[in-house]
Amino acid sequence: MASVKELMEMVRNKKQAIQAQSGRRASTVKPQPGKSKWRILPGWRGETDPTFYKDFGQHFVKGVDGTLKAVYMCVEKTFGKICPVCESINAGIAEASSDEVINALKEAKAKGRVLVNALHLDGEDPSTPVILDLTPGTFEKVLEVMEQYGEEGVNMLDLDGGIDIVINRTGKGINTEYSVMAAVKSGSVDKSVLKKLNNLDDYVAQEYEEGRVKALSAVSAVAGLPAPAGAADTPRTPALGLDGDDALAGEFVVEIVTPSATPSAPSMDEVSEDDLDALLGELGS
Repeated sequence: MASVKELMEMVRNKKQAIQAQSGRRASTVKPQPGKSKWRILPGWRGETDPTFYKDFGQHFVKGVDGTLKAVYMCVEKTFGKICPVCESINAGIAEASSDEVINALKEAKAKGRVLVNALHLDGEDPSTPVILDLTPGTFEKVLEVMEQYGEEGVNMLDLDGGIDIVINRTGKGINTEYSVMAAVKSGSVDKSVLKKLNNLDDYVAQEYEEGRVKALSAVSAVAGLPAPAGAADTPRTPALGLDGDDALAGEFVVEIVTPSATPSAPSMDEVSEDDLDALLGELGS
């Protein structure tokens, strides 16, 4: 018979597999309007790799009426690879016959983001790392503060002697602006937080054929071009909540597709998600 530790590991692995196959991922967090206090955390790869941030980008394809049609990652913004969605958008703009179509396609171009692990110190759970989603311009301001303190010999990511930051968000939509400054007072961070860091490599690994075809089909429909081959046979994905750019905040639920490559744990195929939650609760009590 499996030990409690082995059973717990099997249960967690299966639960993660179910979540991956359903397209659910941890949500990123953006600084809310006004001032908020944060602590940027060290890298998730361990002491051998100090990388603490990850580039990411998404395409939000909308019709000329503003209706959101598809969301899919931009592999150029995320991995520096040739992006088929970017190419399709550019081709559509070149063939477009109206300003409305051109504007809709331009809006579908991916806006780069930078992701970091951080503690939201004045949030509801200040001891649990979240994936903080920043614009490149805002992240540059974070780097400037880090550089300033680094010249004085201070490592802002150090758990004991690091520095908290305050992000002030003003404006709305395309007029949103962010300022970044060091907090007046900073505290130490418990080392146990390192065990809770989000793996940003896993988070951005969202290439998926279904999502790619859906995004390409949406671009083609907006541009009035033929749909890509195989689009008609693409299965539907359950609708999920959207965490998009600030300009899209408050819009509605859309279909989002993400990879389902996480392997299932053995001998747990018939366990439902509700059963897993209940079992985890009993074992953890």
